[in-house]
Amino acid sequence: MIIEPIGFVALILGVLILRQGPNFGLIAIIFASLLGTAAAIKLPALGGSSVVVAHFLMPFYVVSVARTLFGVPGMLYGLTANWAGFILLCFTVYGTLTAFFIPRIFAGQIEVFAITRDAAERSSIVVTPLAFGSGNITQTVYLIGDLVMFAAVFAHVRALGIGVVIVGFALAAFGNFTFGMIDWLTDRYGMTELLAPIRNANYAIVTEGTVGGIRRMIGSFPEPSSFGTASLVLFALMFEFYLAGFRRRIFGWLAALQFCVTLFSLSSSTLAGLSIYLALVSIRGGVSLAISTVHKRQIVLMAAALSLALAIALLMVSFSGLLYWGAGIIDRVLLNKLESESGIERTLWNLQGLAAFWETAMLGAGVGSIRTSSYFVALLANTGLIGTMLMFGFFIALVRSAYGSGQSRTQTRLARCFFWACIAALLPVLLAGTAVGLGLMFATLSASVVALRAKDDQDACAVPPLLNFQHRNFGVVPVSVRPSRGLS
Repeated sequence: MIIEPIGFVALILGVLILRQGPNFGLIAIIFASLLGTAAAIKLPALGGSSVVVAHFLMPFYVVSVARTLFGVPGMLYGLTANWAGFILLCFTVYGTLTAFFIPRIFAGQIEVFAITRDAAERSSIVVTPLAFGSGNITQTVYLIGDLVMFAAVFAHVRALGIGVVIVGFALAAFGNFTFGMIDWLTDRYGMTELLAPIRNANYAIVTEGTVGGIRRMIGSFPEPSSFGTASLVLFALMFEFYLAGFRRRIFGWLAALQFCVTLFSLSSSTLAGLSIYLALVSIRGGVSLAISTVHKRQIVLMAAALSLALAIALLMVSFSGLLYWGAGIIDRVLLNKLESESGIERTLWNLQGLAAFWETAMLGAGVGSIRTSSYFVALLANTGLIGTMLMFGFFIALVRSAYGSGQSRTQTRLARCFFWACIAALLPVLLAGTAVGLGLMFATLSASVVALRAKDDQDACAVPPLLNFQHRNFGVVPVSVRPSRGLS
């Protein structure tokens, strides 16, 4: 194990989390989720795998939650007494079993696209016979980490309220914009070495990609797609808060900043996800308008967005050069993406993943065994039909948590804000996701949805608890926000 310089900073933060408590810890992890290329430690024994700062801090946060009165019982309650947590627990257990057994059962019988590293720890994706390797271990650890994070955030929110989660994501939104601008400025003026301390992970870092003469932003992430996905999630959450009427001035500006950096990622999957998300927002707005539940501010906002779109279209038509330039970007980023070298390569990954799904009798090759370029294909290829059905059940449970009967109007609005941020997180990975784990940020968002909408003990225990323990009625402390009427 090699501790990097930023790892010592992370260690100090971990000690502070133990001293300051869960609130400080959760904010630190949410913000650290932006540092996608900052390795706190490296593990040569696992092929040079990097442990990024957010995952390094997570055990400290979980310990801080466990040390409180709502700790271990609250986390177990979140995994055994509601459908979403229970299904996620089943998926994680099943995924762990596939990672350790299926690669051994089908060893050498099928070929898969997998990540390998050479002597210089440079990673590459090659076709190789199926075998148990370091990817199975690391991806399983990430999967278990997501589950533990879900349980800890659930217990945290049920006991101390949702306010700290909102503050954490607001700070992350501002931080993500700041990192995006620093990335752009340092590249423009030839000072990219300034970001070297947070770009020390053993990942291929794409810093020179351009589309139509515009450099693609990567912020503190290894590539435009991961930066764009994080920016889209933060934009959706800030925008949902704005639509719901919470602190409009703050969340409105944060949403605008995130929208800009999301566009400048120029990632095909991100821009497609952004388009789908905005279409869903428009549909929701139309439904709300039909049933007369939209505040006049929302109507003005929808009209302004439509006017802006028309103005951009007229501008591009009026100036032919601008039209050709814009059309070229759209053609390269979206329309002809599959014909590019990258698109052809990712299509081959998916075809090989589907082949592995059938060749293993629909059991999958095991978590971490195979590389794909679609979250749905990744589920089929890695966890098979059973794992895919379990994860689909988790998403259904998430919908039920967001739109079922439950708590107060304010908590309902907040839960739906987090739910639509989860949807925004899913859209890009459905198009270009490479692993079955959705990450700590998604775990935090989904746990917030479930915690805000969980009922009292009698109703919540519809699923028989796996463990016989005494649990308290963990009430939600209302967050201090000022709601107004908005999109439901």
